[in-house]
Parts: sequence; structure tokens; C-alpha cells
Amino acid sequence: MGGLYTQEQIDAHYKGLEGTLAPLGHPQVNGQFVSAFSPEGINAGHIGAWNRNVKKSGNRIYLEKWVDVARAGESEGGRRTT
Repeated sequence: MGGLYTQEQIDAHYKGLEGTLAPLGHPQVNGQFVSAFSPEGINAGHIGAWNRNVKKSGNRIYLEKWVDVARAGESEGGRRTT
């Protein structure tokens, strides 16, 4: 695969993406990547979007990004997405 995770890890966990936050890009604080689920990551990257309808087809994971337009309008990055 050449990725960060083995196929077995992906198969066992991809459904866990359902309903998770979908930050705009990978959040950074002071130039360092942080978890999108940490308080700092949420503050830096959350634009009111989350993942829905996660599916696996072949070796690819597909999901929809749902956006709360009102919440997205509260940040510059969010406004760029709507």
C-alpha cells in the first residue's frame, strides 16, 4: 500500500470516521501538526464540518463532508468552503 496504515488497520477502523470532525486541512499550532481532536486542533481547524456516509470500495475510503453553513461563516476558512 505504501501508506501510513496497513490494510488490516484500515479495514478494522475506517468506519470509525463516521460522524467525526472534518477540519479544514490538518490543523497546526505554531507550525506543528496537532491532532484534529485535541482542543488546539479543534480551535485551529474546525469550520463546522463533519464526515458522513463512510464507505470502502476496493482499497479506497470514500466519505461525504457535511458543512454547517452558519458555523462555517464564522471563520475565514469556512467562508472559503461555502
